Amino acid sequence: MNTRYQLCRLCAIAALSVTLFAGCTSLQVSSTVKDWDAIAANINANPSPKIDQKTLDKSYNTLVKDQKIDGDGAGSDAEYIGDAFVDSYRHIVNDLPSASVAQSLFKEGLDLFTQKKYTAAAKKFDSCQWKCTAKDTVLKEDAMFLEAECYFFDNQYAKAVRQYGKVSKNYENSRYSDRMAARLFAIGRYWENLYEKNHYNMFVPNFWDKRRPMFDTNGNARKVFGSAQLQNANGTFSDAAVMACGNNYFREGMYTEASEQYDHLCENYPNSKYIVRAYLLNLQCKLQMYIGSHYDSKPLEDAEKIANHLINFYGPELDAQMRAEIKEIQSHFAEQKAQRDLAIAEYYKNKKYYGAARQYYGYVQKDYPGTESAMKAKEEYQKIANLPSEPAKKFEWLKYVFPED
Repeated sequence: MNTRYQLCRLCAIAALSVTLFAGCTSLQVSSTVKDWDAIAANINANPSPKIDQKTLDKSYNTLVKDQKIDGDGAGSDAEYIGDAFVDSYRHIVNDLPSASVAQSLFKEGLDLFTQKKYTAAAKKFDSCQWKCTAKDTVLKEDAMFLEAECYFFDNQYAKAVRQYGKVSKNYENSRYSDRMAARLFAIGRYWENLYEKNHYNMFVPNFWDKRRPMFDTNGNARKVFGSAQLQNANGTFSDAAVMACGNNYFREGMYTEASEQYDHLCENYPNSKYIVRAYLLNLQCKLQMYIGSHYDSKPLEDAEKIANHLINFYGPELDAQMRAEIKEIQSHFAEQKAQRDLAIAEYYKNKKYYGAARQYYGYVQKDYPGTESAMKAKEEYQKIANLPSEPAKKFEWLKYVFPED
């Protein structure tokens, strides 16, 4: 008997124990019993009307049958055990799926929803999902989505986000994707505005305001923007969600994360109405990410590409002041790149590798004429023009004392 089967039997036993202790007049189970048949033998001959021996046997047989069918190892043990536990419990309490009951619950929930009794309607829709059969996929999706809508209109936004996520998980191509994206985007903007107004401490739990998540209102706003974009990658709110998420990071000074969002928008939504603003903000991000000539040059290179792209492709859309500012930024790129080569030359100079230093001083003068770095490179070059290319080898005489041969 494999481990998975044993675990599933333990789950079934747990479900049986909870129900039987509640419904049976007497139940004697030895703590040393390991076999389910021994447990079944101790069940009272006159149990509660809702729990009879046939139901228990059917539950056990179903569990065994499912174990044999699913014994190929497909899926995780946790998923299998959870499904077996739920199935066994439903057989025990005689709460099996029913299409007619599901339809009735859905109708009751819809009536309550139209009456704006959202709390009661959410319970009906939740019960409807429980009662749906395997064939009632459309009804179950409707009930699942409307339960989320109940939470949304009842201002329970954190619960609404979780429920919308449940719909997305179970129905990847849900016909409600557009509407869910709109709801999630609205929730994200609301949480973001709340944070900007109140600046909640992300570590202080929220137990009193059902409109907000328990922790980190602003961080959850960014997550919701991401969820809105994933709901429908080409939908109405997808590019707006990416832009909103990038702006949120930008305001928090998280320039690397903001740049990733702007890059995503520029690459995947070239026709977005936010494209020019995304490029402008991304240019600022890249400049903030560049921290000097002794560090990675990629942010500087990316910034130069963005500035050139803005002038060449979106120049007419920029006002005169913005174009002037971008051109001023472009004028500094040569100086910044010259400083990188100058820093390398200084490194070799300090190590007394004057030949390599002269070479890099030459690069600066050749590639970046007219810059301050070029003038400095010329002066430094003249200072070391007649010095040896490499430092003197202090222990050269050792090779004569200990020849290789």
